[in-house]
Amino acid sequence: MYERHRRCTAVLAASESPLDTDIFKDVCKEIGIYDADGNPNDKYMTFVAAHVDWGTKPETEQFRPEISTQEKARDYINKHLPR
Repeated sequence: MYERHRRCTAVLAASESPLDTDIFKDVCKEIGIYDADGNPNDKYMTFVAAHVDWGTKPETEQFRPEISTQEKARDYINKHLPR
């Protein structure tokens, strides 16, 4: 249920400037919040609101050690992003 939020959190943790990376766009397309051209779609704001809420849940704190470094975050993305 929370895999989309985990992927988003991991991609944000994977780089100093994640919003400028292709992998960020790829993750956002894969989780359904960006269109094929790499732009936010009509589901984007709803997801962002839910993502903020997810960030306050205990599950989030349990997940953070899995992506505690940029390397761990990139590894998580590579393991969980369909190619």
